[in-house]
Amino acid sequence: MNVENTNSPIRKILFVDDEMEITKSLYRQFKRRYSVFTATNTAEAIAILKTEDIHVIVSDQRMPDMTGVAFFAQIKNDFPDTIKLILTGYSDIEAVTAAINKAQVFRYVTKPWNPEELDWTINEAFEKYELQATNRDLVANLKHANAGLEKKVKERTLQLEEQFNLLKESEERYKALHNASFGGIVIHDKGLILECNQGLSEMTGYTYSELIGMDGLLLIAPETRGMVAANIMAGYEKSYEAIGIRKNAETYPIRLEARNVPFKGKVVRTVEFRDITESRKAEDELKKSEEKFRNFFENSVVGMSITTIDGKLNVNNSFSKIVGYSEAELNNVHWTEITHTDDIELNFSRVNSLLKGEKKSDRWEKRYIRKNGEVVWTDISTTLQRDEQANPLYFITAIVDITERKEAEKALLKKNQELDYLNKFMVNREVRMAEIKKEINELLVSLGKENRYP
Repeated sequence: MNVENTNSPIRKILFVDDEMEITKSLYRQFKRRYSVFTATNTAEAIAILKTEDIHVIVSDQRMPDMTGVAFFAQIKNDFPDTIKLILTGYSDIEAVTAAINKAQVFRYVTKPWNPEELDWTINEAFEKYELQATNRDLVANLKHANAGLEKKVKERTLQLEEQFNLLKESEERYKALHNASFGGIVIHDKGLILECNQGLSEMTGYTYSELIGMDGLLLIAPETRGMVAANIMAGYEKSYEAIGIRKNAETYPIRLEARNVPFKGKVVRTVEFRDITESRKAEDELKKSEEKFRNFFENSVVGMSITTIDGKLNVNNSFSKIVGYSEAELNNVHWTEITHTDDIELNFSRVNSLLKGEKKSDRWEKRYIRKNGEVVWTDISTTLQRDEQANPLYFITAIVDITERKEAEKALLKKNQELDYLNKFMVNREVRMAEIKKEINELLVSLGKENRYP
């Protein structure tokens, strides 16, 4: 096992190739940017994966012990988050493409590779890894926040039940408190606090005795106090947000909801105070995540599109450059309007497979028609996003222009055909020359002379 430059604190990449010169070349190209690990066989690679948090693996397709695709298929369950790339020759492309979904291969790079293209592809792989990691962290944080909120709900509910059992207050007071939702609960008459629960005391920092008889508007920060006072006077009973203020002068976001209820012979207001600090933080984190995705989407060097279930496009600048339209011209256009007519049926088939749940993502090649009428070949990878009930929301698609590659493949095929024709011509020529020599020798023998040709 060969481990290189392990002092880098951020991105880690593993190159696997049985040719040491290739791993050395890759190390030299990327050692200044990443923490680079190399292995000359899959056994070494697996040993590294078990001890290092590898983010991206680049493997050669053809190796003595197994193919790169077989290697990735073997490790995909143990290392599902690691982004996997294949280095392959043109002759392996069909096999690699067919096995990409099975082995969770992010992308393949053909040999010999273009250093800039390989650099860009690896950077894209790291960006995908980091985006997935960010999403996992966000989901974990949201789950933690929800778990904490549920725990607080249970704790406060138990406190209220104990308080009701110990104090054994009048039925009116019990009903007023019981009917209010969990949170800080207060009963007031035109702002004057008549009764409250322990939850309000804990939320505001005031003791129970300090709260009784207090002007409840003092629990509201000055900037929203006027709004709350107006809602009290109007008997407003819908939920709304305001800014609370604690005894220590700390402000915090709250959600208020009030009801007019009977209490000791008159109608008063029961109000629920709910501290929404944690939910606001979760919303802010979600907003940051959405902004990060939007920034990635808009500034990606790869063409990107978000397509509605009914086929309307929302694209980034890179995609608009591929097809020669402006973003404004493409947004809300149906994808069939810019797709080559011969590829529309295939595209519908792939989309329907995703909608039926037969697969979560798909990748294929398709042709678009540029604004100037030219045909552009692309490699597209698309994923169907669903909501929590598994209802389809939209497609996120990455589009790479492969027109130059397609033209190179076409030129190579033509050259191979020409060489094949030339080879056949030469073989036929040699056969005919041998036949002529044989005929000359036979003629000379019939004339009593020696053979001219051996």
